[in-house]
Amino acid sequence: MMMKFIDRSAGGCTSTRYVDQGYVCGPTLVAADERDEDLVGPAPKASSPQSRMEGGFTHADFQIDVEREQAICPAGHRGTPKMFQGHQDNGDYGITFTFQKQHCEPCPLRARCITGKKQERRYLVVRQTYTRLQQARERVKTDEFKAAYGKHRAPVEGCLSALVRGQGIRRCRYVGQEKNHLRALFVGVAVNLRRSAAWRAGLRHRPQRPGLALVSAKQQTTANDEQKIG
Repeated sequence: MMMKFIDRSAGGCTSTRYVDQGYVCGPTLVAADERDEDLVGPAPKASSPQSRMEGGFTHADFQIDVEREQAICPAGHRGTPKMFQGHQDNGDYGITFTFQKQHCEPCPLRARCITGKKQERRYLVVRQTYTRLQQARERVKTDEFKAAYGKHRAPVEGCLSALVRGQGIRRCRYVGQEKNHLRALFVGVAVNLRRSAAWRAGLRHRPQRPGLALVSAKQQTTANDEQKIG
């Protein structure tokens, strides 16, 4: 689910698009920068085998400089760079760093770096958009990001939940993206018209009752005191 807003507070026309994690990756971030668009969403964490190991060395533990084509491992050894191009010319390209066997085999950090039993050295694949993705990962940790993303995420989830439960929007009834996209637009228009009509008729949503988990300790204490008095 994506939400787009236009920020004209600074006098410009820079747009901000709030998305979920499925829309955040290196290529989409770079494409957004080219459109002068701020893509706001949680960046995915590393998914390498080392990231699932306790104390495993991921890309973040290497000193990587994409522009200079350099990568230094935690033990201080440099990898040999080699450019690669993805299949079918899909724009996926980057650098594969190969670390030497004579450095990896006797390395005391080998158990945290190499996972394969027969693997003799470490290979590090760094795509051209790696630097931009790392910037997005660091941004997620800031309080500014948490405040901005949290402010817009709750309404999106509530709207999506209503569309899924009430309109079955999660299922595609037709074959082809264009037909299903048009159907989604019609559903959105119909829901908005229905809500507008209800609003103009004076109908309002009832405030939700707090669940048991939302009752504060003070309220619980007051309730217990009333029971004792009664």
